[in-house]
Amino acid sequence: MEALREQALDEFGLAGTPTFYVNGKTLTGDKTLEQLAAEIDPLIPADFAPVAPAAEVPATDAMAPATDAMAPAAQ
Repeated sequence: MEALREQALDEFGLAGTPTFYVNGKTLTGDKTLEQLAAEIDPLIPADFAPVAPAAEVPATDAMAPATDAMAPAAQ
């Protein structure tokens, strides 16, 4: 772990966490969404159209009791 820390400090010039790299610029330390947006937004083309995310599949609850498909329906 110490070797990775030294590599981060020496090779990548990290000075703290979190560290973000935006288009070659290093942003270090606690940043608000507004500060990150100020760095990122000018890089987004004016004609950029975001794609809608795919519909999410509901997660199954692994701790929920299993349903018995053979049991009669409740009335």
